[in-house]
Amino acid sequence: MFNNDFKKKIHACDVIKGMISAENFVESVEVIFKWVFIEVNGNNPQVGKAVLELVLNIVMFVKEKSLFITETEAEILVPTLCEKLSGSSVYKSIAVKLLHEICYVHPSEKCYSLIICGLNSKSCCKSECLAVFCEIYLEHQGPMNTKDITALCKYNKVPDNLTRTLVLKLLSLVYKGMGQKAKDVIMQNNPKLFETISQNFSVQELPVLSMQKSFIDHVVENLNCDDINVKLDALECIDRKIIQNFEQYETEFIRFAFELAEAICKTSRAIYSYPFLGVERKFILFFLSVVTNIFKITNLLRTVDEKCIQNFYEEFIYRASEIENDQEHQNEITRVLISLIEHTDVNKSISCLLNIMIINKGEKHQLQIASKCVLKITRVLSEFSPRPDKIISLIHDFNNRELVDIYNPSIRVVRSLLLELVFIVGDEEIWKYYSLALHGHPQVDEYIKNWINDIIKINYPIIKIFKNLSNPMLHDEALQDFISYMKEHRNENLAHVYKRFPDVAVKLQDDLARKAQSSKESKKDISSFVFEMENPWMRNDDSQDIKEICSKISMELQNTVKGQQFRYK
Repeated sequence: MFNNDFKKKIHACDVIKGMISAENFVESVEVIFKWVFIEVNGNNPQVGKAVLELVLNIVMFVKEKSLFITETEAEILVPTLCEKLSGSSVYKSIAVKLLHEICYVHPSEKCYSLIICGLNSKSCCKSECLAVFCEIYLEHQGPMNTKDITALCKYNKVPDNLTRTLVLKLLSLVYKGMGQKAKDVIMQNNPKLFETISQNFSVQELPVLSMQKSFIDHVVENLNCDDINVKLDALECIDRKIIQNFEQYETEFIRFAFELAEAICKTSRAIYSYPFLGVERKFILFFLSVVTNIFKITNLLRTVDEKCIQNFYEEFIYRASEIENDQEHQNEITRVLISLIEHTDVNKSISCLLNIMIINKGEKHQLQIASKCVLKITRVLSEFSPRPDKIISLIHDFNNRELVDIYNPSIRVVRSLLLELVFIVGDEEIWKYYSLALHGHPQVDEYIKNWINDIIKINYPIIKIFKNLSNPMLHDEALQDFISYMKEHRNENLAHVYKRFPDVAVKLQDDLARKAQSSKESKKDISSFVFEMENPWMRNDDSQDIKEICSKISMELQNTVKGQQFRYK
C-alpha cells in the first residue's frame, strides 16, 4: 500500500477487494479510508481512481449487509469527495456515485453536514458540489441541521451567479421538505433571501417531495408527545411492528437513528415523572423492555455518535441509582445497561463511563453503578476489539481530572481496566501502546507508568504461567514453574487467574498428580501438594509450608472454579 511503485498500490487495491467479505474486515475500514485520503490527494490519478473504486466496493458491501460506516470514516471520506467534483477532475463520476451511496450507510443529516464541510473547502468547486447536493437531497430528503441551513444562506452572497442559483434551489427543496422550521431559519438569517425563494421558485417548478411522514418519523413524533397514552402506543408499535419486522424498516430506521435516540431519553425523563404505581409502573417496565430490545436487535448503538451513547448511560445509570426495594424494576434497568454495554463500541463505552465517574464522584450510588459497568466491560474486554492506545489515553485523562489515591474506589476500577489490558496485549506490547497514547502529551503519566510496572512485576508472571499451561508444547515446563511460583508466593490470591483460565484451573489437580507419579525428585512435596488440594481439612505436619499453600489453593479452586465452572464455560 505504501510502496513507491504505483503498480503495487493498484495491486494492493485488488487484493483488498478480495478481502472485503472476510470476517472482521469492517474493523480495518477506517485505516483503509485514511490511506485512500492520502492517495486521492497524491500525484497519480491512476492510483487515486483505483482507491476510490475500492471505496465504492466497500460502501456497496456495507450497504448490502445493512451495516454502517462510523462517524470518523464518514468525516474522512465525504469532504474529500466534495473536493473531487470539479468538472475537470478524473474522479468526478465515481465521487458523485460514492456521495449518493454513503447516505445509505450513514445518517443523511450527518452526511449533509459533512458535504457542507467539504463545500467550505477552498479547493472545492462550489457550483459542482451544490448541484450534486441538490440531487442527493432529492433522493434522501429528511431533516437538515439548522446550522447547515444557516451556512447555506451565506452562499447567497457569493459573486458567482450559478452558485447563488443552486443555493436558492437547494434551500427551496429544504423549505419544501421541512416547512416552517426551515423558513424560520432562513428568515432569521436573511429575510430577503426567503422572498427571493418564493418569487423565483414557484411550487410548480419545484420537484415534488414526499410530504407524508415516514412510519418511523411518525413513531418518533409520538414518543415526543406529552400524552402518556400516545407514548405507550408508539412503544407498542416499535415492539410489535418495527422490531419483529426489522428488515422491512432498517433503511428508514438508519435515517432516523439520532432522532429516535433523543426520543428514548426524552421519553425516559417524562415517564419517570409519573408515580411508580399501577398502570404507570407497568408502563415503565414495558418501556425498559422495549429499549433493551431496540439495543439488541437494531444497530442503533452502532449508528449514533458518542454524545448519544453518553446520554443513554447517564439516563439509565441515574434511574438505576433511584430505585429501592423493587427487584423487578432493578432487573429491567440492569438488562438495559447490559444490552447497552454489549452492543456499543467498547472504546466509546469506556470513554462515556469514565466521564460519568468523574461527573458523579460526589453521588455515591451513581458512581457505584458506573464503576460496576466498567468492571463488567473489564471482565469481557478480550471478547471485544479494544484499542489499547485509546483506552490508555482515556485513563490518562481520567487521572488528570481525578484525585489519584490508592484507596479511591474509582482509581481501583481504572487500575483493574489497565490490568486486563496488559493481560490482553502482553508485557512488551503494552509499552508501545503507552508511547502511542501519550505521544504529544507535555509530560509522562507517572501513575500509569508505575501501574504497568507493578502489573508486569506482580501479576503478569502467573498469567504467563497459566497461558503456557494451556499450550501443550509448554505445559510440562509451565507446571514446574507453577509449583515453584506457589512456594514463593504463598500468600497470593489467585482467584482472578482461575476466572481467566477456568479449564486450566479445573485440570490443575490432575496435572499435579501426574507430575507426582513421573518425578521421583519432587514426589513427596507434590503428593502433599495434591493431597492438600483435594483434602484441605487434613494436616501434614511433615511439610507445613506445602500444606499451607495447597490448602489455600484448594479452597480458592473450590470457591472460584469448581462450583461455577459450568457458568464460566
